[in-house]
Amino acid sequence: MAEVIKLEHPVVVEDKTITEISIRRVKTGDVIATKDAGDETDITFALAERITGLKTNELAELDIADYSKVYKRLSDFLAPLMA
Repeated sequence: MAEVIKLEHPVVVEDKTITEISIRRVKTGDVIATKDAGDETDITFALAERITGLKTNELAELDIADYSKVYKRLSDFLAPLMA
């Protein structure tokens, strides 16, 4: 089941207003598919795209306060890999 993150600062990208983001749990396939995406930042954005359904240009428009919520959830999902 997807979790919904309500944006503090909605954004408009290509005439589409984004007020909330649905974020699903990371699957093993997501990690495998993004392992060669580049450095840690590239991999993080690739994973964020996969679990939110947003494109890089949409993620790039998010206020850092809102992106940090996505990043926090992504980090929480990946924590077992780092243990």
